Amino acid sequence: MSLAKTPRKSSALVIFNPKEETTNMDYEVLLLKRKANMSFPNVLAFPGGVLEKKDADLLKFIKETQKPTSPFEEKRFLISRITALRETFEETGLFFINPRDFGSNKTKI
Repeated sequence: MSLAKTPRKSSALVIFNPKEETTNMDYEVLLLKRKANMSFPNVLAFPGGVLEKKDADLLKFIKETQKPTSPFEEKRFLISRITALRETFEETGLFFINPRDFGSNKTKI
């Protein structure tokens, strides 16, 4: 009897920030501790998760309202990005935006 499972499509986001107090290449990296009742319990992991139908639905909306910004924005890649960003928001509350979407008065975020 095989215990192997079919992998599910998923995506994660690696978030790092240069430390301000050093001039070296030191970075802080965001890792989350998974809950004891989840798969891979108590493991440190990057925010992310499994692709959901709403990720593909959002892709349809984006394609209807925006032009692709690069040749690399194929369906599979875009859905992975959407999944990683959605999961990061759900798990951490961090919401990433593009400052270009807010006109010429750009604020550093």
